[in-house]
Amino acid sequence: MRHTLTGLMMVLAFALLAVGTASASFTLDLATNRVQYDGAVIYQETHFRSAGTGVIDPFLTIKDSNDPDVWGYNNDAAHHESDDVKEAKTHSLTLVNVPLVTIGTTGYREFLLDDNQQGGNSIINLTQLEIYTVAGNPNINALDGAAGLRALGALTYSLDKPADGSPANDGTVVIDATPPGGGKADMFLYVPDDYFNVFGAADGSGTNVYLFSEFGLNNDGFEEWAVLLNRVNPDLPPPPTAQAAPVAEPASILLLGAGLFGRSARRKRS
Repeated sequence: MRHTLTGLMMVLAFALLAVGTASASFTLDLATNRVQYDGAVIYQETHFRSAGTGVIDPFLTIKDSNDPDVWGYNNDAAHHESDDVKEAKTHSLTLVNVPLVTIGTTGYREFLLDDNQQGGNSIINLTQLEIYTVAGNPNINALDGAAGLRALGALTYSLDKPADGSPANDGTVVIDATPPGGGKADMFLYVPDDYFNVFGAADGSGTNVYLFSEFGLNNDGFEEWAVLLNRVNPDLPPPPTAQAAPVAEPASILLLGAGLFGRSARRKRS
């Protein structure tokens, strides 16, 4: 029995070591699978063609066709700290104006992304995404990018974990911006409603939402985040289904196994 217990301990130790040395990055590839999940957060590819004036409200527009890496976040600042942000098409956003969509039995806040890439090279990477809520302040200009927002707002969701730029668990969303050109949405983002901190009025009218995003492989035009003004549209795809209960992470499974093993060993010694 002693040899069996020793063998089990060695297997667990090697497995835990393998998990610890595995790659820390992960990719959600919408170019090959139109729906991807980051826990309860849902990314859905779309080719919704009616993403024009009167149908959507763009709140963050990022554009620099000469730079493959562009970034920015929304506010009402006259001059944004990121040269990539186009202030004329960027403004503050309150939670009450972010559509609430029911998927399964869960409420989700819905965001829309329209990427504008060249027709022959339509892939763009969303390399950083962080969403914050702030009590009644539409004009934060953090002067330190996402790090400044972390100091001033309550973090709702981050694609990277943790949301501090460290490579602990860096995520990338691969998006195929086809067909090319503006006015054709490329991705829906669904974030559970209960992730958002609500300040003041219960409807979210006193809660400002800040969305920080960074893109790689940008080659043309703009990246524009928006919310739908009306979901009643014949071209609009239905929301995806909710993900089933997630399978425990390998490290969690191994730690659970180690705990059960420990209790078993203690019982045998008692």
